[in-house]
Amino acid sequence: GLVRPVVRERGVVAEVGENGKGIDPADFQKLFQPYFSTKGRGTGLGLAIVHRIISEHNGRIRVVANQPRGARFILELPTAI
Repeated sequence: GLVRPVVRERGVVAEVGENGKGIDPADFQKLFQPYFSTKGRGTGLGLAIVHRIISEHNGRIRVVANQPRGARFILELPTAI
């Protein structure tokens, strides 16, 4: 996947992308909920844990469609004071 960190005045933004099958846009809102999974195995906790850790550090994570295909996760973390 692609990782692009960008330092901004108030923090760091990192994008992680992939150009595979991607994620159904209907699932974007559910991805960070505990126990949600589109796979037959696993617990569906990974992204829920990531979301919680980033939120506890006053950050934000979101997912968007990658063009022309795939998905991109955008992580925003504030600069430590």
